[in-house]
Amino acid sequence: MCRNPYSHLSDRKGASLIAALFFVLIVAIFGILSLRIVNMGTISSSEEYRYNQGGFSALTARDLRALYILSGGSNGWDGTGSLVIGPCTITQEAYDEATDRDIFGNSVIIIRFRLKSSCGGEGEAIGRTWEAVIRK
Repeated sequence: MCRNPYSHLSDRKGASLIAALFFVLIVAIFGILSLRIVNMGTISSSEEYRYNQGGFSALTARDLRALYILSGGSNGWDGTGSLVIGPCTITQEAYDEATDRDIFGNSVIIIRFRLKSSCGGEGEAIGRTWEAVIRK
């Protein structure tokens, strides 16, 4: 009796289907992982942009506040309410005046204030806090 030379192939008919499904599953997993990495990078760069934007807005508000103080109230921002610069809102959180002496013994006024910026967009608002100390 002769044996069929192709009989061993009938035992492996489902193996190629399982290998193809495994390959598709692996490709799908890598696709999902790459999309998640791109999405996380996009969110991170957006938050970093708003964080930097909040810093620049707070610096601008700090300069306007110092200008108001040093000009005797004729220019700048008086610190009341909130100041809107682009998509950021800046508020003054603290203000304090103290009298001190300089190296020559003269009386000087030291002013310290703290500003908080909050930049909105998609998701939570991101901002920065800046403090400044000036001599009047």
